[in-house]
Amino acid sequence: MDQTTTLPLTDEGRSKLAKRAGLAAIVTAATLLLGKMIAYAVTGSLSILGGLTDSLLDLTASAMNYYAIRFAHIPADEDHRFGHGKAEALAGIAQAVLIAVSAILLLIKALTGSLDAPAPKDLEIGIAVFMFSVIATFALTRYQQYVVKRTGSPAVAADALHYKNDLYLNAGILCSLAVTHITGFLYVDTVFTIVIAGMIGYGAKEVIMSSLDQIMDKELPDENRKAIYDLLLSHPEIPDIHDLRTRSSGTRLFIQFHMELPAQMNLSEAHRISEEAEEILHSHFPHAEIFIHLDPHGHEQENPVRFESETI
Repeated sequence: MDQTTTLPLTDEGRSKLAKRAGLAAIVTAATLLLGKMIAYAVTGSLSILGGLTDSLLDLTASAMNYYAIRFAHIPADEDHRFGHGKAEALAGIAQAVLIAVSAILLLIKALTGSLDAPAPKDLEIGIAVFMFSVIATFALTRYQQYVVKRTGSPAVAADALHYKNDLYLNAGILCSLAVTHITGFLYVDTVFTIVIAGMIGYGAKEVIMSSLDQIMDKELPDENRKAIYDLLLSHPEIPDIHDLRTRSSGTRLFIQFHMELPAQMNLSEAHRISEEAEEILHSHFPHAEIFIHLDPHGHEQENPVRFESETI
């Protein structure tokens, strides 16, 4: 996600929009889960069971995301001076574990249950349910993408990625049911259930890696760090910066660096330039918290920035 995207909403506005996206995901997942339960009860299709399992995961994950978003948007307090944003990443790891376990159980079911499973029946009902699933999931992902652009929420972004995978998964199940219905070839159902288990497991890997990046305070991408460097050096009175460190927590960014200024500059001038530097960065990173340490120009740099200066 491009962290330089302009996000004009207030913190309260971003919180409300992210929560709405969380509720939309819960309602969608619950509706599709109910439809797939009915379809599985009628048809007995293993691939529909896979879709049902995925919707159960969706509902659980979206509920966890919703409460994580609520907690993550609680303002900073005396015990959490950097805010509560990492709650979203912790929820992501819990989701990933749940998803991985469910993928394994579904794979076992596909490999063993298909040996004596009855042939699916009344597949027209399953086809209708998954046509609705594709439409509903597509509408949800479009709304989630809009919310991510407006809020930058990593929880909504992770949910959007998950439901984007679900869109392909539901479309694939729809094709599987159609092929089985037309040809009567029963092993299409089993083969596709195995594919679904693999897709669910791969989704768990993506979620856990993204969550670990936040918990481990991974630096922002190089293009964003370079943008910070170039923005600061575009100020005519800032000769250099070093020891640039960045991280994210929920929807907030944290940027800190050492800024070099002339050794004889008085405190008032140094303070003015520091405030102007913050304004420059906030124009591109509006929700960042910025920490500046001042050093005399020419001070030996322990951690210089590796980028070359450019004018933005």
